[in-house]
Amino acid sequence: MRKFYSTLFALFITLSAFAQTDKVKVNGKVTDQVDGSALPGLSIIEKGTTNGTNADISGNYTLSVPANATLVFSFIGYKTQEIVVGNRTTVDVLMSADVVQLQDVVVVGYGTQQKKDITAAVASVKNSDFKDQPTTNIAGNLQGKMAGVNITSASGTPGAGMLVSIRGASNPLYVVDGVPMLSESNSSLATSFDTEGNVVGSGQNVSSIADINPNDIESVDVMKDASATAIYGARAANGVVFITTKRGKTGKTKINFNYYTGIQKVARPIKFLNSDEFVALNEEARANDLTLYNKDNTIFGAGFDPSVLTDPLAYAPTGTNTNWLNEVTQTAPIRNYELSASGGDKKTKFYVGGSYFDQEGVVINSAYKRLTVRTNLDHQATEKLSFGLSASVSHS
Repeated sequence: MRKFYSTLFALFITLSAFAQTDKVKVNGKVTDQVDGSALPGLSIIEKGTTNGTNADISGNYTLSVPANATLVFSFIGYKTQEIVVGNRTTVDVLMSADVVQLQDVVVVGYGTQQKKDITAAVASVKNSDFKDQPTTNIAGNLQGKMAGVNITSASGTPGAGMLVSIRGASNPLYVVDGVPMLSESNSSLATSFDTEGNVVGSGQNVSSIADINPNDIESVDVMKDASATAIYGARAANGVVFITTKRGKTGKTKINFNYYTGIQKVARPIKFLNSDEFVALNEEARANDLTLYNKDNTIFGAGFDPSVLTDPLAYAPTGTNTNWLNEVTQTAPIRNYELSASGGDKKTKFYVGGSYFDQEGVVINSAYKRLTVRTNLDHQATEKLSFGLSASVSHS
């Protein structure tokens, strides 16, 4: 019986030694599929075991595994891959980025936050909800899209600002890419002067966000309650409108060109009397007035003489027909041109957009023209250092 146990133990040792010699040394390199850059620190693990390693600073790795093993390649921001080794000794892997659509992320001031974690009252609108609307500024694109946000047009003048009220309070704070803007109108166009050069009046007021091309905007988030004051203070008491402009994304460069044109005119023009109709109406009114007088002419006071009633022919001679509404209005054209380019690689992303907006007013000699150029640049210098540039130039 002792001899049997000794033989069994010797056989077990032999099988173990055989299994240890059935491993192969696999090496390779892991790189980014887009730009071919190395991925240092990427994890390579034999599936179902704790046997693994990490890629070095050049993306190279070496690991001893059984011939039929499956290697699992994983890295933050990239899709996990499983590859069967087979009889190979070299396994090079191209890793593709795991792009996640941030549909539930909302700008909340200093940073972003998942929408499900927000306790404040926030409304959000994306570019896809307003990109096809031909409006002068973004406020016009938001009409009717946010509960508790009332947007009205205070004037039909081209380029005029719109009145934004959040839960009854007007003049919210606008924050564009983290930069607070003025809440009220910040400029006045077409200032008029008298003969001595003194300012006697001004034209339409332009809102602080009128110089932003709506097509450059990625999303708009509105914080509607008093929690906004914790970030921006008393100036945010009437709510905050966060505007986030478009930025570049990893991939091939995309060039977009948009153009639209149209006409504007008075939808329901006022119908005026011509001169003959005006005279006939006044004659009828005068005849009706004369029937009120008694023999003593005492209804409007003693001694009243009906002959003092003005003759309508004196100020509205027949044949004179001028429609003054037509004299001051016109069928006005409106046109917009937009050109943008965006793209980048893993480290550097860019967005450049330019637009020209030209709107004639239905009232003659009123118009609004805007030329804008926007540049957004993001660069990842190292794993812990990144910087960016957001610049916008506009002339209106």
